[in-house]
Amino acid sequence: MRDAREVIAVHPTAGWRACKWARKWRSAMAAILPSGFDAAVPLTDTEVRKLGLLLWKDIVKWVQETEGNRYLGLFRADHQTSKTFGWDGKEMPSRGLEPLEPGATPPEWSFVPVTDLFLVVGEGLVGVTTEGIFAEKAKGQKRTCLRECYKPKQLTDQNGADNGGPPKSEDATA
Repeated sequence: MRDAREVIAVHPTAGWRACKWARKWRSAMAAILPSGFDAAVPLTDTEVRKLGLLLWKDIVKWVQETEGNRYLGLFRADHQTSKTFGWDGKEMPSRGLEPLEPGATPPEWSFVPVTDLFLVVGEGLVGVTTEGIFAEKAKGQKRTCLRECYKPKQLTDQNGADNGGPPKSEDATA
């Protein structure tokens, strides 16, 4: 078993160092996913889905600033009506892309390749089987929640000083 930091920072076979962006995501994957020695979790696991959504949003944000933006259309939900094709009186049955609740906004994405994203960004660290998804880490290591993977942003005042510290009492009139 390789050192945990080495698994996150270095490609397993080529020895390439992961960039800062990839190390951030790889360390989150290592923290959230269980060890492959213990058991895999289903891809529908809440923490896996949250991490997958954040990873997807980060990638989409970057792709939208490049020429690759048009390729995101392959994943976008299609919100066409019967009028689009001239079928005014012949409404087609729902195909599952409409929101479940009336008045809810329609989904932006019809497909998000989360498994592929985990396998590409987490190459050499993440594995997927029919049982679920897991990480290469020591047996018995506990999983953490997504919110525990990132430090909360510090509040700073206008001159850059830290506004952290003990809360101020509202009734401190003395």
